[in-house]
Amino acid sequence: MTVPVLASQMGAFIAIHAQAAEIYRRLGAEDMEVFRLADGEPKYGCRGISNLVQAQGDEVIVVVRDRFADRERYLRLAPVLDGDPGLALLFDELVKIVDFSRAVRAEFEQALP
Repeated sequence: MTVPVLASQMGAFIAIHAQAAEIYRRLGAEDMEVFRLADGEPKYGCRGISNLVQAQGDEVIVVVRDRFADRERYLRLAPVLDGDPGLALLFDELVKIVDFSRAVRAEFEQALP
């Protein structure tokens, strides 16, 4: 997921994801990682991610990557993660600080070993 987050809410955003990452790992995911955008401008003939997800005011662009051993593990764990009450509570906190209508999500699988 790529999403703008108010700079003043980054501490809460990271704390929520740190707790969620613990639950993810406990339930069998490899990890959950949070990255703050360092450079999203167009380069080398490519569009920049800042063309797709735009920060306004004092927002920063953040990418959250959930990592699983493989697609099969993800497919097995997704319903478990979606039904976890602890993750549901964390998501309720997250929607208070993130506008998900501005988020962009995707699922990727490893192409090269």
